[in-house]
Parts: sequence; structure tokens; C-alpha cells
Amino acid sequence: VLDELSRQGIERPDAVMEINLEYIKFTLSRSDMYRSETVSAAGTMPVDEHYALSLMCWLMLMAAVIYHPVMRSGQGAWRSRLRSAGCSGAVWAVGAAAPVLLCSLVLTAAVCAFFGSVTAGGIVSCAVFAAGFSALLCALCPEEGTASAVIFAASCALTFLAGGIIPPALMPEELAWLVDSSPVGAMRLAITGEGSWLLAALGAVMLAAAGALCAGSYAREAER
Repeated sequence: VLDELSRQGIERPDAVMEINLEYIKFTLSRSDMYRSETVSAAGTMPVDEHYALSLMCWLMLMAAVIYHPVMRSGQGAWRSRLRSAGCSGAVWAVGAAAPVLLCSLVLTAAVCAFFGSVTAGGIVSCAVFAAGFSALLCALCPEEGTASAVIFAASCALTFLAGGIIPPALMPEELAWLVDSSPVGAMRLAITGEGSWLLAALGAVMLAAAGALCAGSYAREAER
């Protein structure tokens, strides 16, 4: 640059001064090259509400283990008497799933009322999914200890994918889309009033699967 300026008749001291002045101007104005943006750790939802709702959803799923005696009662003689009285496997499955769904409805309504966002869609969506999650895992696990471990692992995994453990802003881009679309994320949105009927449909499918397992278990134990 100095050689080029000297060929243009500009003395070296003047060229050095001009270059330094231009560099100082560039340094002082480089902030204009950047755009500031504030990003919330929890996305669009306030941080305290995001984690409070995530914790509530996790506790709702963790409560699944208390339903294990209903879904996995090993009273074969009692079931034989019910079957002799005309109680079919389908009726038994409905009777076993009904208290799970009822308790889930009450628990979800209490959580929604606590956050001041009571909507029929949100309550039904969360309750049906929580009931399906609880019933299916309890029906699949023969022992209460096994059910506790599986329910804990599954609920923690769903909470993690929903950004309830690691801030969504720090999650890998490959998992970021799961923050709101994962079951716990959908429950979180449903509690705030954005009902997700897809969540309810998933819960209904799991309830149906749990009912089929309970009906099969009822039939096998009644025949013993």
C-alpha cells in the first residue's frame, strides 16, 4: 500500500498517517457490522414458567407408578369370580383404566388451575396422555420395582427432550424441534391453553393398548 501511495506522489509519513486514521475509524465503527439479539433460554415462554410447567408435567408422569396395583393386580381367584359373574376382559380393562383416567383428569385440572389457565382442551389432552402413559407402562411391567424404574427413565427422557432439564437454547439443533413437539412440550403448551388434540390421540392409543394388555392378563389369570 505504501509503495502504491508513493507512486501517486504521497509522502510516506502522510500515507502512514492516513492508513492509521482509516484503521481507527474502522475499529471505532465495527459495532455497526453486528446486530444484537436477545435470546431467551426457554424460547418464547418465560423461563420460570417454562421450568415450573416442565416440573409439573414430569411429576404428572412420575405419578404413573401409583396406578400399578390397579393395572397389574395378581388376584387370579378374584378375577375368576368376576368372570363367572359375566365380567369380560374388555369390561375389566375399562374398569382398570377408568380410575387412572379419572385421577389424571383431577391432577391435570389442579395443575391448570394453579397456573390460572383452565381450558377443557388442555385438561383433556394432558389427562388422556398422562393416563395412557401410566396405564401402558404399568400394564407392560409385571413388577412394581420394574415399573418404577421404567417410568422414571421414560419421564426423565421425555422431560429432557422437551427442554425441561437443559435450556432449549443450549440443546443441539437436531433436538431443538422436539422442545414443543415432544409429549411433555405438548403438555406444557396444553396447560397454558394451547390444547393439542394430537397429544390426546396419542394418549388414547396408549390407553387402548393398555386395555388390550389388561384384558389378556385378566383372561389368563381367570383361567388358572
